[in-house]
Amino acid sequence: MNEIKNQLAGQFRRLESLLLRSHIKRANDGSAISPHRGQGRILAILKLQPRIGQKELGYLLDMSKQGLAELLGKLEKSGYITRSQSEKDRRSYIVELTDSGREALPDESSLEAEVDDVDAALDCLNEEEQRNMAGYLDRIIKAVVEKSDVVDDDDYADYFRERFFARHGVSGMMGSFGRRFGRRGGR
Repeated sequence: MNEIKNQLAGQFRRLESLLLRSHIKRANDGSAISPHRGQGRILAILKLQPRIGQKELGYLLDMSKQGLAELLGKLEKSGYITRSQSEKDRRSYIVELTDSGREALPDESSLEAEVDDVDAALDCLNEEEQRNMAGYLDRIIKAVVEKSDVVDDDDYADYFRERFFARHGVSGMMGSFGRRFGRRGGR
């Protein structure tokens, strides 16, 4: 039984990787920054909130200070962001999105094309097979949510508002962040 589980896990990872590469290639001949990973996740948040504290950004992304600093350094070197010392607290930094950073992310139509990639992949299944697969995936998702300490994507935007924005008295910044950009946890 472990053999089939290992095979399925490998197939899920391979499918995820193929869909991501397909989306990136379609978005900009393979050079677009994905809003689902690394630097792209930072730019995606900054696109929604162009000026934010580095500490708050790290909290939102659930990243270590060192990991975040490394990614921010790369983004700054590329001209996608600027960092400046906070006037309120000299130990803190403010991260701001530049025009180049705004242009580096794929536009909304490219993000919608990602859904089209999945739709096209599912065309190889007939309607009954698609219904069966949807049921299986619902059960797998439910099991993952119940057995681990992760937040389901459908609840992600609310999760951020509750854990961060409400706590800091800030609202209305996230929009559909969880559904579009924050599909994974931190690291």
